[in-house]
Amino acid sequence: MNSRKNTAFTLLEVVVVIGLIALMAIFVVGIMIANNRFFNNQTGEITAISGTRQIADRILEYGRLAVSVASSYTYNTVDYSSGATTVIFQIPSINSAGQVLTTYDYVIITKDSVNPLRLLLFLVPDAASARVPRNVELTNKLGDVLFTYDPNAASADAVNYSIQINMGGPSGAAETVEGRVTLRNK
Repeated sequence: MNSRKNTAFTLLEVVVVIGLIALMAIFVVGIMIANNRFFNNQTGEITAISGTRQIADRILEYGRLAVSVASSYTYNTVDYSSGATTVIFQIPSINSAGQVLTTYDYVIITKDSVNPLRLLLFLVPDAASARVPRNVELTNKLGDVLFTYDPNAASADAVNYSIQINMGGPSGAAETVEGRVTLRNK
């Protein structure tokens, strides 16, 4: 007679294996959550750095073209004045051939008066200019903006700027960029 011994897992073995699998799953989920937080933090930092860099690029682009800082300008029935949160660059107009005209275009970079988290750029070309008007939201995560003028706004040779972007959310990333742009022919 053949006697076969039936082998199977005991209840204790099954419980131990399920417990080990559960511990490994908790460990893996913990790693995934930590990596997701790290990814979100890094993404927030990169976005904040990129945002401040793009704003600085626009300030440098138009500041280097500017012949002066205008003390005030009215655009769409709103009066803007160069000050701590607003800079108005006066840049020579150009025609379609790229030749400089005797008229001026204006670039307004300002903190929005309605939503203080927004930094706006308005390019207002003269009627004779070939430049295209621009209304651009530079950021909607503005923490702080500060423009200072050397020696003063009325006769500025240079504009100093400090821009802070706060990404908020889970990353809490913030980035500040400071710089100086010297106006054309100054």
